[in-house]
Amino acid sequence: METKLHSIWCELFGEDNISYSSSYDSIGVDSLVRLKLLSLYRKHFGIRNMKAAELFQYTTIEEHARLIKQKQTPPNGEIKDDIKSLQELTYQTNGSKQNSVNFAPTSYVQNSIWLNEQQLHSLAIWNLPLILKIRKEKVSISRLHSAILAVITKHKILRTSYKRSETCILQVVKQAPSLDEVQRENYYSFQTSVIANLKNELLEDILQNESIGNVLDLERGIVLRCHLIKDFHNDSNNSSDHEDLLYPNDLIFFNFHHIAFDRMSLKPFLSDLQLAYSTTELHILDATIDFQYIDHAIDERKMIEDPSPESEMNRARIHWQKIFEGYNYEKTLRLPYDFNIDSRSGRGDHLDFEIDEYITTALSDFARQSNITMFELLITCFYLFLSKLTDDNDVCMGSIAANRHTAEVQNLIGMFVNFVPYRLRFDPTLSFKDLTWQVHQTCSEVSQYSYLPSQEIIPAGLRLQIYFRYYSTANSLKVINLNEAICDVFDDNFNINYVARHDLQLFIKHEQQSHDKQHKGKLMCTFGYAIEVFNRSTIAVLSEDFQTLLKQLIHHKSNLSQ
Repeated sequence: METKLHSIWCELFGEDNISYSSSYDSIGVDSLVRLKLLSLYRKHFGIRNMKAAELFQYTTIEEHARLIKQKQTPPNGEIKDDIKSLQELTYQTNGSKQNSVNFAPTSYVQNSIWLNEQQLHSLAIWNLPLILKIRKEKVSISRLHSAILAVITKHKILRTSYKRSETCILQVVKQAPSLDEVQRENYYSFQTSVIANLKNELLEDILQNESIGNVLDLERGIVLRCHLIKDFHNDSNNSSDHEDLLYPNDLIFFNFHHIAFDRMSLKPFLSDLQLAYSTTELHILDATIDFQYIDHAIDERKMIEDPSPESEMNRARIHWQKIFEGYNYEKTLRLPYDFNIDSRSGRGDHLDFEIDEYITTALSDFARQSNITMFELLITCFYLFLSKLTDDNDVCMGSIAANRHTAEVQNLIGMFVNFVPYRLRFDPTLSFKDLTWQVHQTCSEVSQYSYLPSQEIIPAGLRLQIYFRYYSTANSLKVINLNEAICDVFDDNFNINYVARHDLQLFIKHEQQSHDKQHKGKLMCTFGYAIEVFNRSTIAVLSEDFQTLLKQLIHHKSNLSQ
């Protein structure tokens, strides 16, 4: 092994006498040469699961030999990314995708979710709930069933199962259901509950179970669930046909598995549900979509495997390697932990608070005047807060990128979101305005290169303790019509109340109307936290301190410019 590596090094670096224990840094190796070296390792040793970032950590022939041996014999539970099966997934001679493609390796984010779920059997942390509350008129349950089946027929990702093969995790599309399918349990989970008081603890228990309960089944391809929650008074006061009807105040609780669905999937799902429910010609949704999520997964893996140093993925790898240069992967931010525990169950709790209206207005005005987004401004404030809290000017936190870079995926249902790190090193003497501009540039770069899978972005050994999420309701669907019935849409992340994928999470929802330019809306905040390491009282102090920081920034408007 080492002799073969020595030969590769000598040929690539143009050197004859390279020591087996010498670091290639002494030769003057740059990022491009590292990528060429990685490409050669893949070619000569058949390795698909080595990350470019690992070549920063290990820099000698001896270290690379040990690393390659580890990659060639992965430990139990680790899945080697072998793309041989992709060779069977071809294109028609006219260049269009075959609509018959019904199996392929998962996308990288799906692979990560699948592996994560295997480690947390008792807790479902990848549920994505959606609630419709009937405001006016009635909804036919049988018609709702038919509409759901029509949407499942149209979008293959909603009838896709997941199986582990010898080389990878496969996604397998099930045959489309007939629209009068009686055995709907083969395609989605369904339940009806009747509650005497829709504001009581029983409803809270149902919401919690839907958020973190194992109510979906990836192996069977059950990635969608519909739970009808009926008001007892509606159920008992209506005629004998009430069993097929939902009335005002009744709830339609949808639950999606994140492996098949992200927040941007809500709009196409609800739009298609409205259309399918409103028409008697349910086959209108049965037309095959030219480009499905499974096609995206195939394209992504082909791009990842492109060995050219000038490929898009390799350009992204170079960028992310530069981002993490000099970062201590083993560093732990000094958060005010109450308990020193290494293991995490994924269980969490939350604390909600609302930012004062005058602060929201001042922040919105500053963002507009500075030509930055509210996300960029608020993550800057959070950076500043964490820096003061931990006495650290080199802070890295996690967030997400929509990762829908092409027009053909904008209205697709599927899991496109990528988990990305935001690292900020800043000079404490910078003005706040200069700091926001630095963050603006960081966010632009993250967005530009967010298509690289997080498995390759995040260096081995780095554990992100902090997560930040901002989203605006300006362009969200707030109401849908199921024929004459009017339903209010609640698409909050209900599971953040019970799930902690990170030690400390800050979610900020900007409630605003897209047509209302006068009112700046509300900033509704939630601190989520891992219950193993934090007491609620500590989180309450953090929420007060964060609000105090915002007040100090806008107390005198000039502070925002200083």
